[in-house]
Amino acid sequence: MIANEEYESTVRQLIDLTTTNVEKFVASEAALAMMIAQRVDIGLKVRASIAIGKKRYWRGIGSSMNFIGFTMWDCLSVIHKDIIDVWNFNDPHFYLASDKFKELMLKDLDKADVPHTVEAFQFGLSVVSTIITFLTPLVASGPFLPIVAPIAAGVVLVKWAYDTYQRTNIVLQRIMTYIVDLTCIMQILFLLAPTGSISRRVIKIAIKAYEEAGKNNVHLAIQSHVSVTRSGGDDALDEIVRLIKVHSIKAEEVQNLRTKIGLPVDLQVDEEW
Repeated sequence: MIANEEYESTVRQLIDLTTTNVEKFVASEAALAMMIAQRVDIGLKVRASIAIGKKRYWRGIGSSMNFIGFTMWDCLSVIHKDIIDVWNFNDPHFYLASDKFKELMLKDLDKADVPHTVEAFQFGLSVVSTIITFLTPLVASGPFLPIVAPIAAGVVLVKWAYDTYQRTNIVLQRIMTYIVDLTCIMQILFLLAPTGSISRRVIKIAIKAYEEAGKNNVHLAIQSHVSVTRSGGDDALDEIVRLIKVHSIKAEEVQNLRTKIGLPVDLQVDEEW
């Protein structure tokens, strides 16, 4: 195990060094392409997500001319694609790009309960603790028991998703929340699916873990930010970046966190949404 950790650390350092040098001496676009292509360093994936967002839609998102005339579903679908493309998962069935996954992302997007208060909050450890808590009973129950109950047939998409984009605080709040939520869930998937293809089961585990480990904190922080801000400019961008960084899993933590999860539940076994 120690040898494996040392190997992963060495590979990660080489990728990080190469990316940094390419960014410094060649071009930022080439460095960004390298960050997206690699599947070893979670920190570079987070950096790439932020870089892509800054280049495209995150600046001035509350007053963006790019979204005028489109529905909220259209706007969030564009953001969704940009983010999942950065993470470059092995997803042969396109589950991450599916409408079903987007519907799960929109579920409770406006909801914010009282967050769990913890000292020295560490997102990675909180995520792993949550995963272990709800996976442990399944070990005895059988490997094919669904992780999360399937979505009810004919689930109705939230009404506001059909609304045309408007320059309002609630729209700004929803876009900010979607960006941070999806980036956090991508990090959890990175923990859970280092090899092999993405399954609906592992996506549902990641969503469930995020709901318990950090979602309320993120939603409350964004609602608080939007309630006192008067623009959708770089202050919104700064808050998105701040929340992503606070809820980031460090590259050097990944192997240890995967070891802690190590339960004999087959994440490659698929199930219905």
